[in-house]
Amino acid sequence: MSSLVRIGGPDAQGHGTRLLLTTTGFDITDKRQRMQRNNLERGWRQLLTKLGGVLDGL
Repeated sequence: MSSLVRIGGPDAQGHGTRLLLTTTGFDITDKRQRMQRNNLERGWRQLLTKLGGVLDGL
């Protein structure tokens, strides 16, 4: 199994910037791949919630 993460943008939006992450290559009918995709999704969410604070501090 292989997956691909695409990063789109960045696009200006209001007073901020929108960054789009798209992960593909998972067979969600396969239980293990679905679990792995869900774990990656949670990890990206945690990382991205902290990213704004890091960038604001630069």
